Amino acid sequence: MMKVFCIQNSTRKLSKSHAAFINACKLDAKIEFIHFKTEYPNHAMELAHQAKETADLILLIGGDGTINEVVNGLCATSGKNPKLFILPGGTGNDFYRNFKGSNLLALTPSQLFIQKGVEVSIACLQTKECKRYFINIADIGFGGSVVKELNALRNRFGSGFSYFIAIILTFLKYKNPKLSLSYNGIASTQKYFMIAVCNGPVFGKGLIISPGTDPKAREFGLVILGDVSIFDYLRHLPKLWRGKRIVHPEISYKTTDEVLISSSYGDIFAETDGEFIASSSFQMSFHPEILEILS
Repeated sequence: MMKVFCIQNSTRKLSKSHAAFINACKLDAKIEFIHFKTEYPNHAMELAHQAKETADLILLIGGDGTINEVVNGLCATSGKNPKLFILPGGTGNDFYRNFKGSNLLALTPSQLFIQKGVEVSIACLQTKECKRYFINIADIGFGGSVVKELNALRNRFGSGFSYFIAIILTFLKYKNPKLSLSYNGIASTQKYFMIAVCNGPVFGKGLIISPGTDPKAREFGLVILGDVSIFDYLRHLPKLWRGKRIVHPEISYKTTDEVLISSSYGDIFAETDGEFIASSSFQMSFHPEILEILS
C-alpha cells in the first residue's frame, strides 16, 4: 500500500476541486493517507523531513513558499526523496507553471500517484551562516529587497496588497549594490540591479526572467542585470511577461552550474523562491539529489 503524506498550507483557502481530491484520497483503498495542515512557519519543512523517512509520496497543497519549505525539509537528510505531487494553492505558483497539471477526475488518486513524474534538479545556496535549498530561482539584489519589505508588511495588509506596497517602497528606496560576481571562470565587480540564478524560468507572479531555462537540465540560467535604473527595468517589464529576452548593454544571459556572489560592503539581500535571506556572500550550485514531481 502506498503511504501518502498530504501537507496543506492552512493559511490558504482550499478550492472545491482540491477538497474533493483530498476526499477521494481518503476513500482510495490503495492509499494510506495522512493529512497534515501547517500550524506555524516552517511546519511544512518539519513535516517533509518526517515524510522522507516514511512516505512514498508527498501531496503538497500550497504555493512557492510551501514548496520551498518542503524541499528544504527533504534535503535536511540524505537519501531517496519521496515523489512530490503538487496541487497549486499559492499567490504566484511560479514553479508550478513548469508543469501541465493532471485532470484530477480522469483517474483515481492511486492511479495518478503511480505515474512517472518529471525529475527536476535541486539547487543549493551556501552562505557563511547557513545552507539553504531552492528549486526555482534565487534573486540577489532588487528581488531580495522586495521580499524584505514584504515580510514587514504581510501581517498588516495580507499577501496580495502587501506585495504591491513592497514593490512600490523598494522602487522608492532601492540603490544598486556593488557586488562581486564569479561564474565559468569569469569574475567582475560592479553595481548590479539584480542577479537571478534560475533553475526555472518564471518568478514574480508570471515574469519569465530566464526564457528557456529548464529545471530538468541541471544548468542554471544566469540573468545579470548590471547598473540599470529602476525605470529601465519597468520599461522592459512587458518583454518579461511575454518571455522575451531584453536587449540592453547592461543585461546579459548566461548558463552555468555554479555561481559566487559577494560584497565587501555588508550584507546582500536575496530571496530563494520567495524566502528572504541576507549574507555577505552566496555560493550557488546543485544538490546531488533530484526530486520526482507529479502535478
